Amino acid sequence: MQAVRSSATSCKQHTPFVIKPLQRGIMLALLGVAIAAPINLLAVTPAQADAQQQIHTFTLPAGSLESALAAFSAQSGINVSFTPDVVQGKSATGLSGQYHADEALNRMLAGSGLQANRLANGGYSLQAMRVVDGSEVVELSAVEVSGMAIDESAWGR
Repeated sequence: MQAVRSSATSCKQHTPFVIKPLQRGIMLALLGVAIAAPINLLAVTPAQADAQQQIHTFTLPAGSLESALAAFSAQSGINVSFTPDVVQGKSATGLSGQYHADEALNRMLAGSGLQANRLANGGYSLQAMRVVDGSEVVELSAVEVSGMAIDESAWGR
């Protein structure tokens, strides 16, 4: 018996799929958004978001600002972080009534020279305001902007 040899079957040659730099950049950006979106949704827990949006009944005592802030946190369920030296020697006039947490905190801090900055976790951080020409100035946190130029257009040129 004679062995039969089959010749190699011919394969169609396919051109490889080439991803251009602009396409790669767009794909990576979309992937980053898809990955980061669920993480950003978790930054503020539902309980914290509810606490900020709810109207709370506050009975905040007049006296030291530190004790008024502790009462604010206890009554609203929202954390306020600060260093002891920021509130040392400062007093609060007290607050009684129904308010959103933002409004209550801003009323408590009025005239104290402090500002509350909302944090990603739903809490607040206190810092001293700057005074320029006798007026309190709200200082915003730094924002970093970066970018990259691409020498390619959408048409690959």
